[in-house]
This record gives sequence, structure tokens and C-alpha cells, in this order.
Amino acid sequence: MVTHISTRYFILIHWDKEYLKYCLTQIEKEIRKVKLELNKKTKIYNMKQGINFLGYRFVLKEKKLYILMNKNTKKRIIKKLNRLQKRKSKKYPLVKASYKGYIINCHCNGFLYRHKWFKNE
Repeated sequence: MVTHISTRYFILIHWDKEYLKYCLTQIEKEIRKVKLELNKKTKIYNMKQGINFLGYRFVLKEKKLYILMNKNTKKRIIKKLNRLQKRKSKKYPLVKASYKGYIINCHCNGFLYRHKWFKNE
């Protein structure tokens, strides 16, 4: 029987930096057993600075974790919606609805009200 684990990305969040260092060494030991290694971007970050991960920006403020849209994602959404609207594409309402669902899942509802596509909804 063949087993397959396809975890490419993950974030481990904890208050104690020493514990994170311990976890990192344990993860490295385990993945070496299957002849894998972590990439060079793997490191321990201070959450107050925030980190970009899979199109979101994770920021810790006053012991609360905020999940925001990163700037490149915002630009990509604006560009795509403008292009589809200009072409009067039939996909426009579906793409717009999909983006709206994405936006609602992060702390960026202000984005919904600042842009023409989501007003009057």
C-alpha cells in the first residue's frame, strides 16, 4: 500500500518562540526521514509584523489574529473584475460572487464597500 502526504504549506502559531524552535527541529527531523527538506523561506516570524501566506496577510494586533487580503491579491481582483466588466463577459457575475465570498472570509469587508463592483448589494 502506498501512502501519500501532500502538505506543501502550513503555519504553526504559538506564543512561545522557544517552543516554535523546538517544533521546527522536530519537523526537520521527521521530514528528513522521508528524504525531504524545508525550503529557505522557512523561519520563525514575529506575528506583529505580519506574514503573507496563500494570498492572505496574517497580523497579530492586541492579542487578536487578523486575516487580511494581501496587496497583490487586491490588485489582481481589481484588474480581473475591470477586464471582465469591460469585455461584458458572461463570467463576470460568477467571478464577482466568488471574489465576494473570498473577501468576506478575511477582515476586509471595507474592500467590499470601497469598490464599485460590490456597492448596492
